Amino acid sequence: MVNYQMILAHGNGVRKGKKTVDGKKCRVWTIQMPAGDHWTDVYDMCIADDNLPLEITAGDARVIHASQWNQKIDLPKPPDISTESTQ
Repeated sequence: MVNYQMILAHGNGVRKGKKTVDGKKCRVWTIQMPAGDHWTDVYDMCIADDNLPLEITAGDARVIHASQWNQKIDLPKPPDISTESTQ
């Protein structure tokens, strides 16, 4: 698991090229962490022009896609719960 607080405090972002994820263009950043006397790549993050992440890739096997940021969703109201004591 990635420790985001550690990355914010000690990490480095390297600007890479652009790509398209789910029809939306984004800039790829390689996030790095110090490892002794050099930096080591942790993951790539593709950030859209609105500064929201669209994709996070860690190695060849892990890919996380994010979409529909701040889209309104309708959740059904849960059924009323009886306030009577069950003693």
